[in-house]
Amino acid sequence: MIEDEYLKIVKKAIFPGLYPKEVFSSGTEFLLRDGAYLFYCLPASNIDYSDRNNKALKRRVREKVFSLPVLFEKGLFVHAYGPQNVWEEGSKNLKVDKTALRPIILQNINFLDPSTGESFNNRTSWGPVQFGFCGKVIEAIETLGKQIQQA
Repeated sequence: MIEDEYLKIVKKAIFPGLYPKEVFSSGTEFLLRDGAYLFYCLPASNIDYSDRNNKALKRRVREKVFSLPVLFEKGLFVHAYGPQNVWEEGSKNLKVDKTALRPIILQNINFLDPSTGESFNNRTSWGPVQFGFCGKVIEAIETLGKQIQQA
């Protein structure tokens, strides 16, 4: 699937229903918002996989939205897309945040390969309780992956 086509399909699945405000959009990535929740879609190849605490990724988001610990925290859902092998090679260092009190709280890391529909999801949880405004978004992306697999 062509990158432009994939981005349009992802955006259509969640915007404006789940994230009604577009904060930023370029040719390969976009950032959407619903109150304190953010959805950042970007190519897997644009992630710095040596960034163990996701500082570079969060810095990219903070350049576009105002955030402060406690008062203006933002829950971040990251959706990466691209070839499965690029994701598998580097994603081991990407981890969701286990605590709050940060300007940007990485609540979900999600990946989908637009060619095969293969997906990966990692969500913040404390025991069996999962956090964040993620369930419907995960469902929408997993449905997209299934549609790609069936095509």
